[in-house]
Amino acid sequence: MSYVDGELLSRAEDEMSEADRNRVCDELAVAASRIHGLRLGADGFFKHGASLERPVNDYTLWTLGYLSFCFDAPHFQRRLGRDRLRRLASCTLNRADLHLPSRTGSLCHGDFNQKNILVRRTAAGSYALAAIIDWEFALAGANVIDLGNLLRFESESGAIRGARFAAAYTEAGGELDVGWRQQAMFADLLAQCAFLVDFEEKPKTFATAVVVIDRTLDALNA
Repeated sequence: MSYVDGELLSRAEDEMSEADRNRVCDELAVAASRIHGLRLGADGFFKHGASLERPVNDYTLWTLGYLSFCFDAPHFQRRLGRDRLRRLASCTLNRADLHLPSRTGSLCHGDFNQKNILVRRTAAGSYALAAIIDWEFALAGANVIDLGNLLRFESESGAIRGARFAAAYTEAGGELDVGWRQQAMFADLLAQCAFLVDFEEKPKTFATAVVVIDRTLDALNA
């Protein structure tokens, strides 16, 4: 571990110029393509170092199995509500394209958003990407896990622009399916379900997760 000087993108982006925002978005896309270019050969969570605790060879079964676990939990059902549960189940069963990304077994940050992105001022006074921090939730999985997390905040961010990010990501060698954006949205639903299935009561967190789920299901026409 080492110290990296900088400030969080979430705090800096409002004062950044349009050129700085574009630069950071492009640099972030390049960094993401390099992160996802590290292949682990399977999916799963890390145990020690680069070894996976329980390697998974089928990403789709892994994610759908987790959703099934959530659906069966009474406290999850209560927090989500009957109608949302029905819509989410329908989306899961009827939209196989959403949970079949071709790019799996990649290193993923797991919490890839402005609160974990450091930027710094250069000698010329402009902003540039400094580091991606806080890797405690890192895992091996589909690259859309990180992209879904990042784009969850696109509407409230000056520096995160999905189309620009995707162009820079693919130019740097990152691989995206034709339906990558909807795959990313579905992957981020898993993160919201993880909040709601927690046994601890967190009303504010649950309320935010429900808002994101509603918005995502509407966007997916589910």
